[in-house]
Amino acid sequence: MSLKILQDIRIDTRLNYFLNNSLEGNVSDVLKVDEYLSNLKFVNPAVHSLSIYYKKNNLLVSTNYIRHTLYKNINEQKDLSYYNQLITNIEGSPNNLTLVFDNTENLDIKLNIIPETIVHFIRVIPWLDKSTSGAIIITISGKVFSDIIKQYVPEDLGSICIFDENGMIISHTNRQYIGTNIVQLDYGKTVLDSIDSSAYFINDVKGIPAVVSYCTSSYSNWRFVSIAPVQSITSAVIFILRTFSSVALLSILVGFIISIFTTRKLSLPLKTIANDCRKIQYINDTDICNKSIQNEYLVIASTLNNLTNIMEEQEKEISDLIPILRVNFLNSILSGVPLSIPEIKQKLKFLNLDFPYKNFCVVVVKVVKSSEHSTSIELKYNAIENVIEYEYEKIQISSYLEKIFTTPSSLCLLNAQDNIITALLNFDFEENKLYALGRKFVKYNLIKMPISLYLAFGSVDTDLKRMGTSYKIAISGLNYSYVFPEKKIYTFNETIIRVDCLQKL
Repeated sequence: MSLKILQDIRIDTRLNYFLNNSLEGNVSDVLKVDEYLSNLKFVNPAVHSLSIYYKKNNLLVSTNYIRHTLYKNINEQKDLSYYNQLITNIEGSPNNLTLVFDNTENLDIKLNIIPETIVHFIRVIPWLDKSTSGAIIITISGKVFSDIIKQYVPEDLGSICIFDENGMIISHTNRQYIGTNIVQLDYGKTVLDSIDSSAYFINDVKGIPAVVSYCTSSYSNWRFVSIAPVQSITSAVIFILRTFSSVALLSILVGFIISIFTTRKLSLPLKTIANDCRKIQYINDTDICNKSIQNEYLVIASTLNNLTNIMEEQEKEISDLIPILRVNFLNSILSGVPLSIPEIKQKLKFLNLDFPYKNFCVVVVKVVKSSEHSTSIELKYNAIENVIEYEYEKIQISSYLEKIFTTPSSLCLLNAQDNIITALLNFDFEENKLYALGRKFVKYNLIKMPISLYLAFGSVDTDLKRMGTSYKIAISGLNYSYVFPEKKIYTFNETIIRVDCLQKL
């Protein structure tokens, strides 16, 4: 508030006129200053009075009165002398705002019959040469502090007081101490002489042990002191602990009761599940059944274990059948059995197959058996060994065929039956590369394998359902191996040309 008044003084000629102009002949203008202060006090009811002191004219304009020396000497005016001395005492102070504690005995107008403390907030009005040209005084009744203390501090928790740097008590819960020096109290000298900004200690106050705690205001040199009897603190702590213990015990008791009812309610579905488990026919262990009559958890656990074992057995059986099912799926595709797209997708998902690439083609490899026969026992024994060796070689050929046609851009699904190895290829590259892989396969077998073989390609298509046609074309190509035994690879175009020529003949 004092800053606002100071700013208004700088810009309002009504307020700054008497800082450097004479009062004589302009007394009526003082009422303008009084009107300004009265309006400001009206919106701040906590303030006892607002005053502006003009040093040049020894003029004091207050919301309580107006004092000047035009008609009466300053020594004859107690209030004016008081404020003049007040301003003189704080001149040269480094603080912009000074707090001064006093009582109303020094003023003509008293707040009450009993001396009442007051606090002045004084802000100096500087002049151009940095000298003091006046001051703004905001006066607050000490009763404001005592009312706040009474409002927020219970009486049974001791007392609180406020004193200035000289030890003068500004406010106290016991009004009789207001205006006295704190050193008169049992603990006063210790608090006043302390250099700590805040601390506490235990001291006897009127023969009663009490905790004395204090802290220093960050805005002034005032100190706030709290005196609480040790007994009141301990009784309050005991009361809090008892209350806390009672609440805790009550909470535990309520929680225990609720948990009992909740457990009973939750156990009903569990019992129902256990009864259903007892009815399951595949629990054949009578010992477990007899033991678990009163133990629902054991019934459920044994049932789940049995179900898990059954599921594992079924999964193993299905896993063992997957290779056979894949062969059946390949045969159904190559045989031209009509399958819908949803059926194909379901079978691929079940067989854990995925054809991610665009193109499809069927490759057929014919492995030529030895034509030698014998009727002797020794030759028959050798023939058996030849069959075993032949089957072993066929497995190696199938393995290498799968290895050749499985690349980062292709994969294959194989089926070997008698002397024919069929591969369904899914790839994403040019047809020429497909034939190059076939030539690589044949070349490897010519070098590594002592057995003769022929390879034929069917048609390339993007539709899996047309792989039956591709298979037939590949088989047709292999038929020419009897006519041209020296030719090991038959591409789709070569087979089609020969078929066309044969039809024309």
